[in-house]
Amino acid sequence: TVRPMQDGRSSAPASEAEQKDEREREQAKRREEKARLADLRGGMVRELRNIEGYYLQAGQKRARLRYVEGMLVFGIVAIAIVAVLTGAILDIFGLLDLESAGVRRFYACMTAGALGAIVSVLTRMGGSRGGFTIDHELGSFGVMLLGSFRPLIGAVSGVILSFLVQTDLVPIDKGAVSLEFYVVVAFLAGFSERWTQVILEGAMRTIDKPDDMSDDAAGKAAGNPENA
Repeated sequence: TVRPMQDGRSSAPASEAEQKDEREREQAKRREEKARLADLRGGMVRELRNIEGYYLQAGQKRARLRYVEGMLVFGIVAIAIVAVLTGAILDIFGLLDLESAGVRRFYACMTAGALGAIVSVLTRMGGSRGGFTIDHELGSFGVMLLGSFRPLIGAVSGVILSFLVQTDLVPIDKGAVSLEFYVVVAFLAGFSERWTQVILEGAMRTIDKPDDMSDDAAGKAAGNPENA
């Protein structure tokens, strides 16, 4: 009669041990499932990042091609139209003389400025530092339209700086300056927006100096008791 009681007492700890092992196995399975899900999630994130990088890179390449197409097609056409309209306006006022040095210099600087802008963009695109980026989400037409303005900006910058060099704001010997000098200045104006901005800011400071000097002179005259 005692033996069955001993068997019953010994079976209870055995069942508890089995339940404990089963719980540990379930916890191990959960940990493995979580680790597998984490690896799967990490792989999906990396894959999505690779896809996003490829999308951005492909978009940049496509946008650059459209930008260059806008410069070389629409930009050059726009420059030609502006040149024709400018000639028509000069002809209306009786100033169109193709043999005149001033007219030749004007059109040469316009062309040099546009070429400088185009060379600047192509140089930045070909650089290894990636200094030229475009928002490819503008669409093909938007990027091409944006590119068509670049030669126009270069042409205007070249003409403006060529006019500036002919004034007294730039202290150079005007008689020793040749057409090649104006062409180089116009090309640099279209090539580097920063250089053009520096030159224009220097001219603005030169224009403001006489006013400042006159104000200082007036202040000194007012403070001098001999002038009273």
